[in-house]
Amino acid sequence: MAVRSRDSLRLDMSSLDIAASPPIRRDETVQISLLLAFAGGYLDGCTWIIHGVMANAQMGNLVLLRVQGTVGEWDRAVHFVPPMAALGLPVVALLVVLLRREVRPRKELQ
Repeated sequence: MAVRSRDSLRLDMSSLDIAASPPIRRDETVQISLLLAFAGGYLDGCTWIIHGVMANAQMGNLVLLRVQGTVGEWDRAVHFVPPMAALGLPVVALLVVLLRREVRPRKELQ
């Protein structure tokens, strides 16, 4: 059995290869974009009607938090914090893990 080197397994994607690839079909792109937009709107509509928060658009939750806080209705404003925290906490945790890997003290070579 022949042993293949690591270089022979590497894919060579030059700019010529990318330029020669078939173009993106615009009709499929529009359909997929519309499907994603409708799915996001459906999720927002359902969670707004049932729970009073937006699941897809965190900016909507931030705006509604600000509006309720500005008029002094903090009991209603706090209602928008959990969905934003559910999105933000995993992102912060991932950043902490990645930064610890990079900043971790390295043992000196002897």
